[in-house]
Amino acid sequence: MEVTLSDILSCTAVAEKDRFGITALLHDPDTLKVRFVALDIGGWLQRHEVLVAIGRMGVLNIEEGFWATRLTQDEVEAAPRWSHSEPPADLSFWPPLIVGPFGETYSPLLMQAALAQGDDPARSAEEAVRQGSAEGPAGKDDPAFHLALTGDMRGREAFAEDGTVGRIEDVVLRQDPLRVHAVVIETDEGDRVTAPLSRLRHLAEQGHLVFDMPRSEFGAYQRA
Repeated sequence: MEVTLSDILSCTAVAEKDRFGITALLHDPDTLKVRFVALDIGGWLQRHEVLVAIGRMGVLNIEEGFWATRLTQDEVEAAPRWSHSEPPADLSFWPPLIVGPFGETYSPLLMQAALAQGDDPARSAEEAVRQGSAEGPAGKDDPAFHLALTGDMRGREAFAEDGTVGRIEDVVLRQDPLRVHAVVIETDEGDRVTAPLSRLRHLAEQGHLVFDMPRSEFGAYQRA
């Protein structure tokens, strides 16, 4: 099943009885898999964003407008803080599990919770690893990675082998696992077409995307 980034951002995340706005997705630019979801837990008057590992997210229901989580309210409050003003590269030290200086694998959510409660975060994290982290499996050798802001592609120009196509309007993702798949482009003629990221040749320094296919191969966009 395919969904668009706009559809996801129009949903709310549900943790127990609370609902939170979804403000961004962050993905691994190498595998295109979504790794974190940014939630706004600040209420009406102040934006306060936290990052939740994708392994803590549950069923995404676009039709009903919500995305279930496997989080308690306390875990949401303890999640790592983040702001759109911070470049995605700064998040490279927040993999689903943090690898400590001696090879220990720590859960960021549990470490934050331990610090907030005045506990020893290393002892609490080690206990969580022995019991199995709710964030999902990750080996001690799992390397840190640089994340990309999924929505950052919107507004960029897209080029085919034979010229300009138009500007990227939206991002298409496939589920199970959630992975960035394609972009929706509004052409200069006002049409909407799609291009799979598997055909992306490179991202130019100027910011535009170049695809290794002619304009004739860009598919007409049909909303799922």
